[in-house]
Parts: sequence; C-alpha cells; structure tokens
Amino acid sequence: MKALALYPTMYQKHRRLRKKQEQDKAYNDRSDIALPPLKTGKQVRFYRDDEWEPVRVVQVSNTPRSYILKTPYGDVYRRNRVHLH
Repeated sequence: MKALALYPTMYQKHRRLRKKQEQDKAYNDRSDIALPPLKTGKQVRFYRDDEWEPVRVVQVSNTPRSYILKTPYGDVYRRNRVHLH
C-alpha cells in the first residue's frame, strides 16, 4: 500500500517538471531568429582560421539547414545555416 501513497507525489513532480520545461522552451524560443534559406550559387561567407572566407553555395545538404560550400581554392565544406553570413 505504500507504493500507492507515493504515486500522487511522483505524478505531481512529473507535472511540475513538464510545466518548467514548457516555460523554459517558451523563454528560449523568444530569441529564435528564422534565417531565410540560401539558394544554390549564392555567395556567402563562413568563419575559418580566424577570418571570414568567401564561399559559394554548391547545393543544399540533406541535413536540415545545412549547405555544401565551395571555396575559391576548390575546398568543399558542409556548414549549418547559422554559421554563414
């Protein structure tokens, strides 16, 4: 019978945790910025070796918000949208 007495307490803790997680998500989402998608062929910059390097978008990657980039020297990189300017 003791296990039944503990059940409401565990349920209440779980409810409080879920409510806190929802509040945290809402607070965090306030500062989210929806970046526009990039098109193939667009010239952008990405940070490499302590400087911003110009690159061209070769294709959109299968991974969400990621792009395949090519430098003027022929190097190929995959970078997330948030790391490109």
